[in-house]
Amino acid sequence: MKAHRTLIIKRPLRLFTEEEKNALVRVLTRVDALGNLWARGFTVYPPDLDSRFVYAFNYFKSEISFSNGVKPPKVWFAKVHAMLNVGLRLNNERDKGEGVFIDLTSNVLRLRWVIKRRAITINLTPSEVRYIRERLGEDGRPKLARAWIDGDYLKIAIAFEREVQPIQPSEYMLVIDVNSWRNGIVWALIKDGSISSLGRGRPWLRRIDRLYNEVLRLEQEYGKLRRLGLHKSVKGRRLWREIKMLRRKLYAYTRDYAQKIAHKLVMKPLGIGPW
Repeated sequence: MKAHRTLIIKRPLRLFTEEEKNALVRVLTRVDALGNLWARGFTVYPPDLDSRFVYAFNYFKSEISFSNGVKPPKVWFAKVHAMLNVGLRLNNERDKGEGVFIDLTSNVLRLRWVIKRRAITINLTPSEVRYIRERLGEDGRPKLARAWIDGDYLKIAIAFEREVQPIQPSEYMLVIDVNSWRNGIVWALIKDGSISSLGRGRPWLRRIDRLYNEVLRLEQEYGKLRRLGLHKSVKGRRLWREIKMLRRKLYAYTRDYAQKIAHKLVMKPLGIGPW
């Protein structure tokens, strides 16, 4: 069984030279338009594009299947970005001219096939390098890459693939009742028709209420200034910064709690974790 995880690299176009920017927009936008034809089975070799775009697309297209019961999409509505093969250098591995080459000796990524006879170099951030090394540490390998233009940004998605052992189903059934944060999330493990364990998870409600009420109070003050046309004043700008900061805190706390409790609930029937 294969598992996949994806790293998305996002860079503003203003960071590239004028030649690189124009080439990226022209080539990747054209590949997006032709990708729909390739998805429908047509063979198109435009003379103004590197032919390796077509070869890579046809190769990776055979890797995509819907054998798990998911209904295949209507290919004539497909939005297909440029597909590229991926090379990797950890030590002294040879660069074979792949469409995307990850060089971890110098922490750079080279994007090819866009400008003839040269690559566009992108410096990787420490978090991106750490993510790649974590995937490699799990015995994962880069499978394919996709590149496209999204507004004023270049985006590159690199998919990592690794072999995993499927989880065998246990004898337990996990039942979850989600009502509201105030009531919390109630879960129960059922085995042979009887409840073997029961529990409740609930966030720190006082903190949520405090942040929510503070945001509400500041929004009311900001609304008064806005009705007077003073929301662009020094006080109005300060209030808006405080509102955004508190909103981020509230969202980050609830999201973090939801992710942690979801992880614990998944691990519970498997007998993994402290619960």
